Amino acid sequence: MPVEPSRKIVVAELEKAILDFLYINHQYRSEKDIEALRFDRTVLNTVDNAKLYSYLDRFESRALNERIFKMIKVYAIS
Repeated sequence: MPVEPSRKIVVAELEKAILDFLYINHQYRSEKDIEALRFDRTVLNTVDNAKLYSYLDRFESRALNERIFKMIKVYAIS
């Protein structure tokens, strides 16, 4: 089905999509929970850390910070 010219489709960047997911799905708290998500390590290694942290600051959420740092540890994101 074609999209009307006046309509825009916005697609989140990877970094923002990860943050949104973990912000909305607050039940993923522990490293074990985050590991159970089975994120693709190859994809996570393409994350722009500067962009991730910039977006993370905008959320101003200590709980999200903790989940993101656990994800970074579990998936050994550099």
